[in-house]
Amino acid sequence: MTFLEFPMLIGLVLVSMPVVIHLLNRNKARPVKWGAMRFLAASLETERRRLLLEEMILLVLRCLLVAAIVMAMARPFLSSQPSVSWLVTLPLLAIASICIGVSSVVWKSVKTRKRLLLVAGLSAIFAIAAAASERWLQKRSWLSASGDRDIIIIIDGSDSMRILADGRPNFNRAKDEAIQIVKNCSSGDSVGLILAGPIPYALVKAPTSNHREIIDMINHRDFQPAGGSFGALEAFNAAAAMLVEGRNPVKKIVLFTDKQAVGWDIQSQARWNYLAGNLNTSAIRPKVVVRRFTFPQPFRNAAIADITFPRACPGIGQPVKIEVKVVNGGDLPIQPAAVRLLINGETITRETFLKELPPGASETVTFEHRFKKAGRAVVTCEIACNDDQEVDNTQTRIIDVIDTLPVLIIDGAPSKRPIDGAAEFMRLALCPGNVNSPENKAGLAFPIKPEVVGVDVAMKMDLDKFRVIILANPPFIPQQLGEKLIARVRSGGGLFIAPGDRTDPKMLNSFRSQSGERFLPAEIIARKNLPDSPAHFALKSFTHPALRLCAETTRSDASLALINSYWRFNIDKADVSVDVCGLLDTGDPFMAERKFGHGFVAMTSFAMDRNDSTLPSLKIFVPAMHEIVYHLSSAGGVDANIKAGTEVIFELNDGSSPSAVSTKTSARADVSGKVQELPVMAPIGRPGKAELLKVDGRRLVRCSDTRWPGLYRIMVASIKDSPKGADGQPLTEMPFVVLANPEESSLGKLSEEELMTLRDRIDLFSPKNIEELMTATTGGVPGREIWKYLMALALVILVAEVVLERWIASNRRIHLVEAVEFHGQTNHSPESYNFKS
Repeated sequence: MTFLEFPMLIGLVLVSMPVVIHLLNRNKARPVKWGAMRFLAASLETERRRLLLEEMILLVLRCLLVAAIVMAMARPFLSSQPSVSWLVTLPLLAIASICIGVSSVVWKSVKTRKRLLLVAGLSAIFAIAAAASERWLQKRSWLSASGDRDIIIIIDGSDSMRILADGRPNFNRAKDEAIQIVKNCSSGDSVGLILAGPIPYALVKAPTSNHREIIDMINHRDFQPAGGSFGALEAFNAAAAMLVEGRNPVKKIVLFTDKQAVGWDIQSQARWNYLAGNLNTSAIRPKVVVRRFTFPQPFRNAAIADITFPRACPGIGQPVKIEVKVVNGGDLPIQPAAVRLLINGETITRETFLKELPPGASETVTFEHRFKKAGRAVVTCEIACNDDQEVDNTQTRIIDVIDTLPVLIIDGAPSKRPIDGAAEFMRLALCPGNVNSPENKAGLAFPIKPEVVGVDVAMKMDLDKFRVIILANPPFIPQQLGEKLIARVRSGGGLFIAPGDRTDPKMLNSFRSQSGERFLPAEIIARKNLPDSPAHFALKSFTHPALRLCAETTRSDASLALINSYWRFNIDKADVSVDVCGLLDTGDPFMAERKFGHGFVAMTSFAMDRNDSTLPSLKIFVPAMHEIVYHLSSAGGVDANIKAGTEVIFELNDGSSPSAVSTKTSARADVSGKVQELPVMAPIGRPGKAELLKVDGRRLVRCSDTRWPGLYRIMVASIKDSPKGADGQPLTEMPFVVLANPEESSLGKLSEEELMTLRDRIDLFSPKNIEELMTATTGGVPGREIWKYLMALALVILVAEVVLERWIASNRRIHLVEAVEFHGQTNHSPESYNFKS
């Protein structure tokens, strides 16, 4: 605490005025001894103590009254971020006043008087020094530099800012207060504007002195919440970069946000230290002002947190599970509600979760759908619920539906008998029926097209046209074929290896790339035969997506499988690219998988024939092979569901969905011909643009601006020789989805204590109201004057002093004269005296 009118503190010397008056008015009586005095000595000592206590209290009140009035006239000021608390300054001045008042009562005791006056003097000196140091520290912190300012305004555009608080979104409150800041800026101040979301969006490249331009941007109808979650560090780093472009000496960052904890990442010390380094590059450390708005209470919100597909690339006519996760992100229970499934904007069906969701709980709603058309499908799920945050009631995902899935089966151990070897069992599982007429009873074609060949034939084939390649009980793989397999997997293909009794483990273990990279997910050690006590599947360990169906005991008979022979694996647990997909009940791995380049390599511990196990004779064998092949085929597909800020590059191919391009492809360096701009329909109707590039004879579509969560559509109809989709029709659009953070649906509050922990790294201030915000932003020390409270205290002390004085006067009976009465009869006649004498 400090004082705005510091010279007025000289008036504290008036605290001694009641003492001086008391000392001057003391009666200087001359003592006269008389005989009866000794009888009153005892009662006078007791009365004297009472009188001293009354006088002491009365004088203390009078001294405190003068001190309170003087301090109020000095205009005490309480800073919002005090370096010296008022609990130091005010008590010290009160102690000084009390000591002065008490010293006047014990004035005759020289030793006590000196001690009290010493304490009073030291207390007053320390109090004034504390107030002066607080004044200096506050000026140094807020007014260390004079001149024009560079002010960067950040407005949180996350989903939580859309929520109505007291009937109005916090985003609108932020816009209004931001406009007030701009209007209060001087003509020399420069202002920058950033709309923050998962990725910050700078509306100006550098701070500008054109304040009208900033106000028009804020008032523009397209200036709306970005959606998703708020990235605090990303926004502050963007503001720091913009401050570098400013030319004014004073730097300030003003953030408008709510109390949502998501996106602050308080625990990431390295990232906050990096931000502190960026902010400290300027000569004057920028002040960061964080204006936070409150949440509505109570908060009711049901949200769709995620949509998942067990199969990333399903085929036409194949049953596909669509799992929708519904969460209660509010603090009130959610009643059962319907979830609607839409495919390409067309409503398919509805499902209802049947139980009440308490706060923080979740429920999974499962749909089963058969896609009738190949190509990229837009899957949307909506929950019918009237809550406080409607934006997360809808989620969208993209899934690629394939027409055909070519699979090459390299038979390492051909059987002379039909339907006997591992390759034949897998071919029949992938495409039941006649190969030349692969039609099922419903009249739908099987999308998987297997082709069985020997090793010699495979060496002469183009492996790039097969999405999945299977090695069935391979005895020997020539080096040339091995190099082709490695190249195919690296480019995005899938490889499935099922070693059997004819497999040479040394040959497979020697599989490595030219640079020496490991290729197989495990090292084959030795073969184990269990003719008398066969092994079984440890179904609880089947957590891999390709084996999840086998683990469903209600739909699977995989528990009946008997494994008579298998290979033991040695898996490097430190290799993060390797995943153990499932185990046997002996503890040995059943299947392992490695992520290699853009593809997958999966290997089981036994061949898919009747010699190693009874698995081919079980019902689960057909769907299990389909799940494994579909999983491996998804490795090279495009990931059309991406994180915010991710640059997407699609390759245009006739007759298929757009495929992914390696991130190592330098599209900017090898572009040939003119770059064509393509329009993009971004979320909430925002316009965007993409680029059509030609790189090494390939046509690539690149979209870099993916900051807004939601559905994007790249319009490709204007491309010359527009590619055709899987259905044979020209492509008109290429959709993809930028994912939102599901944690944004739950309002996790960031406390003031957690926010203040950042003050060790950045100069942060959090104003409580608009007045403090304006003072902190446009110049001055934020805080409030408390002279009114001191005047109220002075009035209370005055009333207490008057009441106490009247009470003391009444007890001492100063204004009363007591009558003396003599009881009984008294004879004053001379005769009576004569008789008595």
